[in-house]
Order: sequence, then C-alpha cells, then structure tokens
Amino acid sequence: MRSVKVLLAVALVLGICGLATAEQVTLKDQLGAGTFTTGNLQISDNMRYDDFTLANGSKLQSVTFNGHFDDGSGFASLSNFNISILSDSSNAPGGVVSAQTGLSYTHVGDLYTVSLTDIDLVGGTKYWLGVKANLGGMMGWFKINAANDGGDNHETGNPGSTWVLDGSPAFISSGAYQGRYWHNDGTGWYSWYTGTYDGVTFPSEWSTGNNSNPQGVDLSFKLVGTTVPEPSSIVLVGMGLVGLLAYAWRKRK
Repeated sequence: MRSVKVLLAVALVLGICGLATAEQVTLKDQLGAGTFTTGNLQISDNMRYDDFTLANGSKLQSVTFNGHFDDGSGFASLSNFNISILSDSSNAPGGVVSAQTGLSYTHVGDLYTVSLTDIDLVGGTKYWLGVKANLGGMMGWFKINAANDGGDNHETGNPGSTWVLDGSPAFISSGAYQGRYWHNDGTGWYSWYTGTYDGVTFPSEWSTGNNSNPQGVDLSFKLVGTTVPEPSSIVLVGMGLVGLLAYAWRKRK
C-alpha cells in the first residue's frame, strides 16, 4: 500500500509540473534578416497580414517585429500599434479572432515589441497576423520589414531567389498579396520595387526588360506567449488527486 501511495504522489507531482508551464516561450520566430529597405511594407496607412501556424495550443502575449519609424522631421508621432489575429479563408485572411490595440510597446532600434491581452490560439490551425501603426501628426510613416530581405536598396548584383520563408506571402487587401522584384537601372545597380499580385502569378512586367527575380514577401515577426498544458499532464494530476483521495478515504474506514 505504501508503494501505491508513493506512485500516486509521484503522478500528482509530475502532473503539476506539467501544468506549470506559464513561462513565456517563443511560439513562432520569423524575424529572418529583417533589415530595412525602401521597398518594405508601409503599415501606417493600411494593415499588413502574414500567416502562421503554431504546433501547440497557446496564449499569444506579445508580437515582436522589425520595422522603421520616420517622424517626418518631427511632424509625426508613434503612439501604438493595432494587432489583429484572423482565421484563414482559402489562404487569405478570414474572420477576426482578436483585434486590439497593444497594451504597450517598447523598441530597441528597429526591433519593436507590442504587449497584448492574452489571445487563445489552437495548435495546427492557420492564422493571419495583422499589424498597423497608429501615428499622430502628419508627414510620418512606419514600415514593417521583410523577413526574406535581400539587403540594402541598392546592390551591384542580383541576390537570386529568396522566396517566401513559410506559408503564404504577406497580404494587403482583398485579392492582393505583397511582392517585389529587382530592377536594373542600367548603371550596374539593382533596386527593389514593391507591388501587388494575386498570390499565384506574378505580373509579366515584373520579369521583363531590366526587371527580374519576382518574389513574395514575408513579414519579419516573432510571437511570444505560453503554451497550453498537454492533456497527459492534466490526466496525471487527475490520477494523482483521485488516487490520494481514495487512499485517504480508505484509511479513515
């Protein structure tokens, strides 16, 4: 009987340890290169979206991304960010799961982190992250960087294909995905140009003449939060509690 009691106690302890997973962890890391180029995506006028899928059920608590704020020579201010999580609808943003203004934000250089009220997410389900900057004043802008960045705006050579890192390319509006292509200006320099396409076929002008290397764009972001306890941990706690209660009841008799 003593050995049974010990086993039940061990099951209870293991279960509790399994449930105690409230420490924040990285749920998804797609920061990539994330360096600034003039061809990146402006999020001070419209929300930009990119997809993600988590391995396990989780509570999303913050979003980190590479971006660049230009205050328009002091005429604009950055107050916060709107963060949305949407369901997937045929590989495009669907219904709103959560839409909120960040609790607060911090930044170190061009790396911004927005704290959120917990958002419950289901493992193995495709979602879309939406990000938009809240600006005050005038003349300023905020651009979020691309994870599959090719480097600076001007290069002496085409870097080759750097396609979407994961899932679908970034999305900007109904039927419009974000993409870019290189343009040789004829002087030996290449520059990024950013545009939209249907997510399937790039416009022909993106790969004709001096234009080349059309590619989809991924947003540079990282998701942080806590994971939902595994069912096995909950079962262990239940077994331990029921067993110990049964043992105590039998001892009293």
